[in-house]
Amino acid sequence: MDAIGKYRIEAKLGQGGMGIVYKCRDMETGRYSAVKVLPQQLASDPVFFQRFKREVMTLRRLDHPNIVSVYEQGVHGGAPYYAMEYVEGVSLESLLAKEGRLDPLRALEIVRPCLEALAHSHSMGVIHRDIKPANIMITNDGNVKVMDFGIAKVLDATRMTATQGVLGTVEYMSPEQAEGRHVDARTDIYSLGVVLYRCLTGRLPISGTTPSEVMLKLRTQQIDPPDAWRPELPKNLSDLVMKLLEKDPSRRIESAQALLRELDRVERQIRSGITGRGPVAAPDRVITTGVAPRGSVWLSPWPYALALLAVVVLYLTLRQGQPSDVEDRDAAGAKRDVRVGLMLQWARRETERQNYALAADLCRLIIAHFPESPQTEKAREQLQAIERAQAARDKTGAPPDASRLAPGESAPSSKPSPGESHDPT
Repeated sequence: MDAIGKYRIEAKLGQGGMGIVYKCRDMETGRYSAVKVLPQQLASDPVFFQRFKREVMTLRRLDHPNIVSVYEQGVHGGAPYYAMEYVEGVSLESLLAKEGRLDPLRALEIVRPCLEALAHSHSMGVIHRDIKPANIMITNDGNVKVMDFGIAKVLDATRMTATQGVLGTVEYMSPEQAEGRHVDARTDIYSLGVVLYRCLTGRLPISGTTPSEVMLKLRTQQIDPPDAWRPELPKNLSDLVMKLLEKDPSRRIESAQALLRELDRVERQIRSGITGRGPVAAPDRVITTGVAPRGSVWLSPWPYALALLAVVVLYLTLRQGQPSDVEDRDAAGAKRDVRVGLMLQWARRETERQNYALAADLCRLIIAHFPESPQTEKAREQLQAIERAQAARDKTGAPPDASRLAPGESAPSSKPSPGESHDPT
């Protein structure tokens, strides 16, 4: 085959389950284009052609410097194709295959333009549905381009199977997309979270030998945070990635614009040396002792030992077997939330006493083992406040006012300070 419609083939750029991509020259304009020829079996589906035509017309309205432009669509030799902007550079997939993982700030430099592209497409009502490193191009001049916008929507509506490519990238799909449920902008947020996770760690958060195995794990397997694989990673960045990978869409950051603001905040913190990372606990310990202030009762080992015993007992109580009856589960969940709330109150009291190590470990227990509790987000905020207090003490030798350490509310013994902001940026 020498040509596809009016496009003369000059080179084959790549091939996958969703088609073959050629570098072509437009014989009418002389412009280079990338032409993607989709699998021929789609030619027998008349509904597909109508969907495909409508989708390409929608995609042509997207006009953004970080989105690969789509020119037109057609059929050649019984196979549908579409022509798009030709980009010289390397895909993020190739870059990661070569380098393994990226420096955090370098990863953010690549993810930010992708987010800006998503913010634009979402404002136009277009969900990408197939965000993955192979669809992110880094041009020779350092720009970032996202391609294949919206095409997955058309392909998912056909009768293609996993072996034909649609489920070949299920590792990057949100749980709701993999299960065939309704998707919105938050499915792209999840997929970009997987991309960022891989950029930072060199691995996927969830993987398997078959698509069905991955889909099962998407529903049931808890994800290890990025800093579990790279302890030197900024804690605030690792926490942000985990927020993107929430299984429940309602718990994720809700939009690309909101995520851009969060990325700005975390990047400013990292560049300022604020990483949110406090003393690292030994892997075989639940509680770290830290260094008690001079004159504190915590210089004695007995109060800390008793506190450790209490934490273990409370933890084991909270992790008791789950009841099978729905009403029993609801009652157990209510009891769990009350007990988790007690742990959180305990953490706030210890924060006031400047026992930061114990307070931080209490928060980490909640975050790690009770993600389903409504109190977990408050525990994250409390942990960030504790880490800021630790950083302030390390820097100045004196901690800030303890009444300002609990974001959104003060410790039980203090009155809340309305309108007070605790974000250092």
